[in-house]
Amino acid sequence: PGFSDELVDFELNDKHGYLDINGAIVISPQFADAFPFRHGIAAIAVGDDCNQAYKSTCKYGFINKSGEIIINPKYDLATRFNEGLAFALLNKKVGYINMKGETIIPFQFDSGSDFLNGYARVAIKNKNGLIDIKGNIIIPLIFEDISRPEEGMVGVKINGKWGFIKLDSPKPLYL
Repeated sequence: PGFSDELVDFELNDKHGYLDINGAIVISPQFADAFPFRHGIAAIAVGDDCNQAYKSTCKYGFINKSGEIIINPKYDLATRFNEGLAFALLNKKVGYINMKGETIIPFQFDSGSDFLNGYARVAIKNKNGLIDIKGNIIIPLIFEDISRPEEGMVGVKINGKWGFIKLDSPKPLYL
């Protein structure tokens, strides 16, 4: 891990906290898991067995740089904020929340990714597609696999073959 927002997470006796750039403890080790800060907010977990996905009592929420909980730990998993939204898992469904903890994109997907360049990969019943920051489906959830969007294109796999879709044109270009 590296410094993010001038803090870095560390682990002591199986608990996570945060150090400043001088190595001083800013937030004492008290969390079961911790992610880097971004925009003054970090995802943390409380509970036990965070590495045991379906046996865990871990719940994820968010803290500010003072260590105050600003979004209550209620999610089965949550990651850092990208483009104003954070990936979160609740009751085995993926959705996206804003920095106030409000659900912006409903918990309806079986899997998903963080946002990158305005898009996130999502899937329902192993069919993958792409959504935008408002939750609009940009690439239909029909593909076996889908890559992260880069340079205005996304790789898609269907019937065992990979192709590309230009984000400004819905017609696939297959290899």
